Amino acid sequence: MTDYSVSINGREYEVKISDQGVTINKQNLRNQLIPINDSGLHLLKQGDKKYEIHLYSTNGEEFIISMGGNRLIAQVSSGYHNKMRKLRKEDNPKSSLRSVMPGVVVDVLVKEGDTVTAGQPLVILESMKMQMFLKSAVNGKVTSIRVKPGEQVHKDQLLIDLG
Repeated sequence: MTDYSVSINGREYEVKISDQGVTINKQNLRNQLIPINDSGLHLLKQGDKKYEIHLYSTNGEEFIISMGGNRLIAQVSSGYHNKMRKLRKEDNPKSSLRSVMPGVVVDVLVKEGDTVTAGQPLVILESMKMQMFLKSAVNGKVTSIRVKPGEQVHKDQLLIDLG
């Protein structure tokens, strides 16, 4: 069983995931969340209804949930951060910013030499008609920018190096 503490809009939720299913605040979740691709697209089944949901994270602790034009930000705390680091296939995920999914760079919000803070938006990426801000995981300095507006990028592509 895996336990998580999730905060959405200031509300705290205790989430437990096991082979038997998912419980949120000790209530069984009778819905099914089915992954569709490796870019965060999921299908949520609630009885006869089906919803397309997109889940993505820029740093392994903050997740953005998009559904039907609505967007929520969830703060997740557990050992999950180390798992995300391995999935990103990089030795030091904090020293760079990578694309969380395929898309088009809309804007680069910093330039080489800029000092940035953790949580600061660095790049605007558009994917599936949705724009998202990709944020720095740490305080640091922009050492190189590897993309420009209008450029098509793939998942896990290196966008910005931080020092």
